[in-house]
Amino acid sequence: MARPLVAPRVARVAPLSSSRARRRSRVGTRAARASSSADDGDADAPPRLRARVASRCPDAHGAAVLALATIDALDGPDALPALVSASMDKTVATWTLLDEPSPSSSSFARQAQFGADDAPWWCLDASDDDYLYAGTHARAVVARLTSDPDLPPLPGAVANHTGWVRALASVAKTREEVDAAGERFGARWRFSAACNVVRVWQDAFDGSDEDGDEGEREGTFDDDASDASESSAEPPALADVGSAKLFSGDILALAAAEIDTAASSGVSRRAIFAGVADGTVREWTVEPSARDRFNAPRLALRDPPNDAPPVMEGRVACLHAMTKASRGARAAPRSDEKNTAVTFALVAGCLGGSLRAWTDPESVSNAASASARVDGAHPGGVRALCDGPGGTVCSAGEDGAVRVWRIEEGARGDDDSGGETRKKNVVPPPGGVGESAPPRGPPALAEVASVSACRGVAARSMCAVRRGGEVVGVVVGDAVGGLAFVKFGFF
Repeated sequence: MARPLVAPRVARVAPLSSSRARRRSRVGTRAARASSSADDGDADAPPRLRARVASRCPDAHGAAVLALATIDALDGPDALPALVSASMDKTVATWTLLDEPSPSSSSFARQAQFGADDAPWWCLDASDDDYLYAGTHARAVVARLTSDPDLPPLPGAVANHTGWVRALASVAKTREEVDAAGERFGARWRFSAACNVVRVWQDAFDGSDEDGDEGEREGTFDDDASDASESSAEPPALADVGSAKLFSGDILALAAAEIDTAASSGVSRRAIFAGVADGTVREWTVEPSARDRFNAPRLALRDPPNDAPPVMEGRVACLHAMTKASRGARAAPRSDEKNTAVTFALVAGCLGGSLRAWTDPESVSNAASASARVDGAHPGGVRALCDGPGGTVCSAGEDGAVRVWRIEEGARGDDDSGGETRKKNVVPPPGGVGESAPPRGPPALAEVASVSACRGVAARSMCAVRRGGEVVGVVVGDAVGGLAFVKFGFF
């Protein structure tokens, strides 16, 4: 019987000293008085987002924390999720996040920690309720069950990558693809990147094939696939179906989005974005293919294979895609209430320290396209991106800081300011923007909150923490094995 992620064992922690707490209290009091004084003339001022470090666990691992993921809590939507961390020290740990720890303890309660033969795990994906997917140093993707803190392994692997698996992403299958797959395969196409190759795969389940043989799963699609899955005593849990290749550089990050192309009909375009070491961001459209034994999709590159110009001044280390559905119903307070919330955004962070955001999915790989850009967002480099509260995006970098950014559509009308200064938007007529409305200018990235999360140590990974569907914080992993829990609040 699976052992749920409960019964915490608290790791060694470094509680905030009383002097630091008193100093923070005095600073907070002065800030509150200043805020109260400033707000006396504007009682209707919108609430402001604040970020604070709620807890730290400096000895979570013995080396850099490479990847983090949260697992939905078994105690219901009002509980904080469980956490998985993977480290360069070749260990993996599972944690319970405590909402109200004692003054001498931490929000991080260790459940289990183990080494893995295929470690270190470079990336994690826990978007499925039951599975955790890991991209490994052993050039494979493996799946683990999330119902037990020891993360029992599932049989098989996508084992034919060309290098370390550095990034994972997924999109939903179309209704036709789900119907064609039946009950034998999962409802999502999954993607993993190693070197300059993206592999396509899917979940596989026990079941009956067309000939009535029970418990059979399909093996691999490519001729160069590893036979590790086929030699397993149990049917493999993952089925490899194909690949796509770039010729311009190694892929360091992936992001997936389902982009509305006809809101009234519910039609969407499925896109996979890749952050590349040469400073480019490439995009594939996930298109249904001709029927085959896997009903495998076709990845169509949306720009020339070798001629895409760099869009960043350094290696694109992280990507984060947001759509209207993923941003949630609660929007972050804006300085100009006439600005419309974006329905799509792709944010890229590079090791040169800058951030860039696009709100037009058709122009991401174009270096000259309208976009928001912040140079020096994180001195030394941007290392991680994830969802923030109220439809914002969070970044973490070499400076050890976590910053929260609001993404705003550009103003309508002539605006060549690059998003730094913008005219007020034209209010669209009922039913949408009229034909006479001028095009939008560049979008804008506005920093709305920040906090030093890692005490001067570089950040290496980050993931969002949700409660009841809302982002209430982030967990940051640093370069020396520590974890920090940053909480958000509106004041």
